[in-house]
Amino acid sequence: MSAAHPDSSAQRHTEAQLLALRALYASLPRLECQRLCHGSCGPIVMSALEWDRLAERHGERACDDDLVCPHLERDSGLCGAYEVRPLICRLWGATERLTCAFGCRPERLLTDAEVEALVSRVEALSGGEPRSVWPGWARYLEAARHNERP
Repeated sequence: MSAAHPDSSAQRHTEAQLLALRALYASLPRLECQRLCHGSCGPIVMSALEWDRLAERHGERACDDDLVCPHLERDSGLCGAYEVRPLICRLWGATERLTCAFGCRPERLLTDAEVEALVSRVEALSGGEPRSVWPGWARYLEAARHNERP
């Protein structure tokens, strides 16, 4: 059973923030997912806004020691929180760096600059530090900023 997130602070976000987040998600290129990528559902990192939205619908969860997303339904391989999944999950297969190994292709691939802008917009909407269930997140971000592999 997954434990609650260690630094949770159950913020309440405004309806305007939630509407802006939904509009941002709606602006992403459409992708017909074959639902074969569940092996990629590793430790997820998201904004505080996304964390609270997810926790409100599905409860607070953190990865177990195997670092598999706590919202992955292991029997079916489907996302148990698909309708409120965070930006990182929505970007899978839709960006130049996160292409789908199973052939799912979006209407168009988002560039690195577009992804950075989207992440910045979500963080600005959130007004808080990203929440991570993975201690290596800070190293990953730093390497990504320098175009290196973590």
